[in-house]
Amino acid sequence: MLRSQDIIYSIGTVLCCLFVSAISMHYSSVAYRGPDEGNHFAMVDFHSKNTRLATWEDFRFGTKRGHAYHLFSPVGYIPYVPFLILEDSKSERKQGNDQRLNSSRLGGIAYAVLQFLLTLAICLILFPSRLSALLATTALNSYIQLRYLHAYINADSFAILASTFAAYCIVRLLSASSLSFTTSLLTGLAAGSVLLGKYNGFISAFVLGLVFLHSVIRFPSGVVSKLRHVAFAACAALICSFWFHFHIYHELAGKSVLAGKEHLGLMHST
Repeated sequence: MLRSQDIIYSIGTVLCCLFVSAISMHYSSVAYRGPDEGNHFAMVDFHSKNTRLATWEDFRFGTKRGHAYHLFSPVGYIPYVPFLILEDSKSERKQGNDQRLNSSRLGGIAYAVLQFLLTLAICLILFPSRLSALLATTALNSYIQLRYLHAYINADSFAILASTFAAYCIVRLLSASSLSFTTSLLTGLAAGSVLLGKYNGFISAFVLGLVFLHSVIRFPSGVVSKLRHVAFAACAALICSFWFHFHIYHELAGKSVLAGKEHLGLMHST
């Protein structure tokens, strides 16, 4: 049976989550276009109509800058896709791109909620009470740039969420008294998630890997048990992310599509 304190805490959590999400919804309704949002929306549009991965040929003459947006993992665009599909199904007539983009932005609310819950999971470990953890989570998630980030279509929201997942695993590892296979599985999934995000978030996976290896070494167990934990986490990370990096390898083989290197050249070629 739930105690009154549990009910109050649950209601408070829902209200705080709604509060930070409402800020993003407000920005979503008044913002015109976020940085490179048109190009990110092109990827959402592609994934709403196709079940395969995007290739260089799909966007050779499409996006305006560098033609390398297909090198972003489709996972980061998944929350936006259902809202675009729903918008397109409302009427047989062709919807304007502005309306379609604005509807797709609602996917950012999923990021806002998940980001809030992951931050809360971290704070519940670090703070002495649930109330202080909830207040800290609300304060951290009220950061105005984060609220604006969840208001438009982008690839950064997933990268930050994956890095927060990695941070949760780091805190969990450092506060644990023993190493469980659940923690090893979460560590592998977190590392794999980070590797599916933007490249500037890869440092999170590197730090997580160091903390995980430190935990494997410091907890007393046999060599076989230690190797099992490492293999378990590594397999989870590979299964989570290898498929996309294998695709990227083939996309880059013999093609000059790296945005940072061939950015302007590819833009002028079309």
